[in-house]
Amino acid sequence: MHVADRRVVARVQQMTTFINNEFARPINVADVALVGGLHPTNATATFQKVLGQSIAQYLRRRRLNHALKLLADSDMAIIEVAFESGHGSLSRFYDAFQRQVGCTPKDYRRRFRA
Repeated sequence: MHVADRRVVARVQQMTTFINNEFARPINVADVALVGGLHPTNATATFQKVLGQSIAQYLRRRRLNHALKLLADSDMAIIEVAFESGHGSLSRFYDAFQRQVGCTPKDYRRRFRA
Protein backbone atom coordinates (compact mmCIF):
# COMPACT_ATOMS: atom_id res chain seq x y z
CA MET A 1 0.00 0.00 0.00
CA HIS A 2 1.27 3.45 -0.89
CA VAL A 3 2.16 5.84 1.97
CA ALA A 4 -0.56 8.29 0.91
CA ASP A 5 -3.11 5.47 0.87
CA ARG A 6 -2.11 4.45 4.39
CA ARG A 7 -2.65 8.02 5.57
CA VAL A 8 -6.10 8.08 4.00
CA VAL A 9 -7.02 4.76 5.62
CA ALA A 10 -5.68 6.01 8.97
CA ARG A 11 -7.90 9.11 8.73
CA VAL A 12 -10.94 7.00 7.94
CA GLN A 13 -10.10 4.74 10.89
CA GLN A 14 -9.94 7.81 13.15
CA MET A 15 -13.34 8.91 11.88
CA THR A 16 -14.95 5.47 12.30
CA THR A 17 -13.52 5.16 15.81
CA PHE A 18 -15.00 8.56 16.66
CA ILE A 19 -18.41 7.55 15.29
CA ASN A 20 -18.33 4.20 17.10
CA ASN A 21 -17.50 5.93 20.39
CA GLU A 22 -19.75 8.98 20.06
CA PHE A 23 -22.76 7.89 17.96
CA ALA A 24 -25.17 8.35 20.88
CA ARG A 25 -24.34 12.06 21.03
CA PRO A 26 -25.69 14.57 18.50
CA ILE A 27 -22.71 14.42 16.13
CA ASN A 28 -22.74 15.31 12.45
CA VAL A 29 -20.55 15.06 9.37
CA ALA A 30 -18.62 18.24 10.28
CA ASP A 31 -17.74 16.80 13.70
CA VAL A 32 -16.50 13.58 12.13
CA ALA A 33 -14.54 15.44 9.44
CA LEU A 34 -12.80 17.53 12.11
CA VAL A 35 -11.52 14.34 13.76
CA GLY A 36 -10.06 13.26 10.42
CA GLY A 37 -8.54 16.68 9.84
CA LEU A 38 -10.52 17.18 6.64
CA HIS A 39 -13.13 19.53 5.22
CA PRO A 40 -16.59 17.86 5.42
CA THR A 41 -16.79 17.51 1.63
CA ASN A 42 -13.35 15.90 1.43
CA ALA A 43 -14.06 13.72 4.46
CA THR A 44 -17.26 12.42 2.89
CA ALA A 45 -15.52 11.66 -0.42
CA THR A 46 -12.62 9.94 1.36
CA PHE A 47 -14.95 7.93 3.56
CA GLN A 48 -16.98 6.89 0.51
CA LYS A 49 -13.85 5.87 -1.39
CA VAL A 50 -12.47 3.72 1.44
CA LEU A 51 -15.65 2.22 2.92
CA GLY A 52 -18.13 2.46 0.06
CA GLN A 53 -20.59 4.51 2.10
CA SER A 54 -20.92 8.09 3.26
CA ILE A 55 -20.25 9.30 6.79
CA ALA A 56 -23.98 9.91 7.24
CA GLN A 57 -24.80 6.36 6.09
CA TYR A 58 -22.21 4.87 8.45
CA LEU A 59 -23.54 6.93 11.35
CA ARG A 60 -27.16 5.95 10.60
CA ARG A 61 -26.18 2.28 10.35
CA ARG A 62 -24.22 2.45 13.62
CA ARG A 63 -27.18 4.02 15.43
CA LEU A 64 -29.59 1.51 13.92
CA ASN A 65 -27.43 -1.48 14.88
CA HIS A 66 -27.28 -0.24 18.47
CA ALA A 67 -31.06 0.26 18.52
CA LEU A 68 -31.62 -3.26 17.14
CA LYS A 69 -29.41 -4.71 19.86
CA LEU A 70 -31.19 -2.76 22.61
CA LEU A 71 -34.61 -3.79 21.30
CA ALA A 72 -33.56 -7.43 21.17
CA ASP A 73 -31.59 -7.65 24.40
CA SER A 74 -33.25 -5.24 26.82
CA ASP A 75 -36.62 -4.23 28.18
CA MET A 76 -35.86 -0.53 27.74
CA ALA A 77 -38.78 1.64 26.72
CA ILE A 78 -38.78 2.55 23.03
CA ILE A 79 -38.12 6.21 23.86
CA GLU A 80 -35.06 5.20 25.88
CA VAL A 81 -33.81 3.09 22.97
CA ALA A 82 -34.28 6.10 20.69
CA PHE A 83 -32.15 8.39 22.82
CA GLU A 84 -29.58 5.73 23.78
CA SER A 85 -28.98 5.06 20.10
CA GLY A 86 -28.39 8.71 19.28
CA HIS A 87 -31.70 9.79 17.82
CA GLY A 88 -32.73 13.28 18.85
CA SER A 89 -36.43 12.54 19.08
CA LEU A 90 -38.83 9.64 19.19
CA SER A 91 -40.49 10.67 15.92
CA ARG A 92 -37.14 10.82 14.06
CA PHE A 93 -36.25 7.42 15.51
CA TYR A 94 -39.54 5.89 14.33
CA ASP A 95 -39.14 7.41 10.86
CA ALA A 96 -35.54 6.24 10.47
CA PHE A 97 -36.29 2.81 11.90
CA GLN A 98 -39.28 2.18 9.65
CA ARG A 99 -37.39 3.43 6.59
CA GLN A 100 -34.38 1.19 7.28
CA VAL A 101 -35.99 -1.90 8.84
CA GLY A 102 -39.47 -1.84 7.34
CA CYS A 103 -41.42 -2.07 10.60
CA THR A 104 -41.85 -0.16 13.84
CA PRO A 105 -39.45 -0.69 16.76
CA LYS A 106 -42.29 -2.25 18.74
CA ASP A 107 -43.07 -4.71 15.93
CA TYR A 108 -39.37 -5.56 15.57
CA ARG A 109 -39.10 -6.32 19.27
CA ARG A 110 -42.25 -8.43 19.16
CA ARG A 111 -41.04 -10.40 16.12
CA PHE A 112 -37.54 -10.82 17.49
CA ARG A 113 -38.79 -12.23 20.77
CA ALA A 114 -41.50 -14.45 19.28
